[in-house]
Amino acid sequence: MKKSDELRVKTRKMIAKNLIILVALAVVAFVGAFSWFSHTTTAHAAGLSASTNVSEALEYFIVEPKNDVNGTPIDQYTAINTWIANYNANHASDPGHVDKAWHMGEFTFDVAAQDLDPELSFLDDLYMTEVTSDGITFKSPKLRQMDEVAYVDTAQNFDEAVANENYLSFDIYFRAPTEHTVALLSSSKIEPLVDLQDIDNRNDEDEMKHAAIGAARMSVLDIGSSNVRELLWIPAPGVWYDGLTKNTTTNERGVLHFYFDDGWDSLANRGHSVTYNGESMVYSPAAEDTSEHVYYSDSGASKQRVKLGTDDGVVASTDYKNHPYELGTDKSVVTLSKTNGDYHYGYVRVNLWIEGEDSEARVKFVNGQFKMNLDFDIKDNN
Repeated sequence: MKKSDELRVKTRKMIAKNLIILVALAVVAFVGAFSWFSHTTTAHAAGLSASTNVSEALEYFIVEPKNDVNGTPIDQYTAINTWIANYNANHASDPGHVDKAWHMGEFTFDVAAQDLDPELSFLDDLYMTEVTSDGITFKSPKLRQMDEVAYVDTAQNFDEAVANENYLSFDIYFRAPTEHTVALLSSSKIEPLVDLQDIDNRNDEDEMKHAAIGAARMSVLDIGSSNVRELLWIPAPGVWYDGLTKNTTTNERGVLHFYFDDGWDSLANRGHSVTYNGESMVYSPAAEDTSEHVYYSDSGASKQRVKLGTDDGVVASTDYKNHPYELGTDKSVVTLSKTNGDYHYGYVRVNLWIEGEDSEARVKFVNGQFKMNLDFDIKDNN
């Protein structure tokens, strides 16, 4: 059997798998006792690694996200190959030099390390600040403070959030000898570094801070075609901070709830956070669920809270008992429809941010940490 035929058999059996693992990020310093934050501390990550089970069938490369002057994503496939060739030529005489190439197997880096891999230098300035997003456009609203609560000032213009300063963003290019669709698998996971199910004392702030996972969001955009949002993922809808109710133990406002041990039978009517109604701080509409995504839109003079649900591509992890924080469903994200030489290729943009509108974006959860494991697989077109 020819090697090309062997590859087709292997890919048809769906055994080519990429595992992208991002162990990230320090959730930043927040202002106020409720939603939103404005002070920044350095975000740090323990590492990012990637591996593929059938390396000859699917290759990948991670690059800085770039757009043209009109905001249209730039196709960087040729630039990747040029960068690889130039880097290898310029460093061939370096002691211990290993040639750069499209990744096949494990690839590891540490954002906090001083010797960050040169191809990932765009992460050097990664911080996390207040952002709100629909997964495509990222904004930093102007905030006001009332009764220890930071809320959005809709009378002022929002600033543009900066990729890899205010939130994490990178493009992943995939290539293979034949055309296939690449899916993000149900096993993909975004989870806190500390298992929240093991927290016995809800007043232990060192452990509670990891509940910031409840405000984490990730989007995948198919930027190779029409910048389509293929996915907006809420990894921890079952983590909810009730900012107005008093804790019976401490008599202070704020009760942290976990879906897996609070006896919830649904995520309905638990998504409300705290907003300002012009006179006082109140809950947002009780009809919001924690499995829905809410953000602030910025359309000129019109600024309002917008709710997105399953019809908008929102996927919320729900199986906390058996598979906590996992995506829970396979999502096709890109087809390798472009060609260059012997390869079919395609690319997506991955964004990871802390949604400031969410109730877990608050001072109590400063420096909570989490990690992201993205499991990509070839999905046979036949």
